[in-house]
Amino acid sequence: MEDRTAREALDRARIMDLIAGYAYFYDEGELDRFMDLFWDDATLDITPDPGFFPLPLVGRAAIDVAYRGRYAEVSVEARRRHIQSNTLFLATSPTEIRTATFLVAMSVPRDEGGVRLLGTG
Repeated sequence: MEDRTAREALDRARIMDLIAGYAYFYDEGELDRFMDLFWDDATLDITPDPGFFPLPLVGRAAIDVAYRGRYAEVSVEARRRHIQSNTLFLATSPTEIRTATFLVAMSVPRDEGGVRLLGTG
């Protein structure tokens, strides 16, 4: 029988992998894999609100529409890079885990070599 500490460590590692997948799959344009990160009843919120689409996005379908639209818009002129760090586990219970992660968003224009800081969240 697996003890509680080992289960919690495994759960935390899986959650960290999920958080990393958010940035990686979106930046690489693997939008089907990106959407596999969300349950049908997921809620996605971003603070501070970047103003790209109405927040929070409620439901997998709303997240899909918003992110595919945003990717189609921005990927034409530049590659995005989302760097995530400082993930904290704010609340844990048998039915819910709430985290917070810092994000730095950068843009690498397709016709130039420079990197541009877009924002943080």
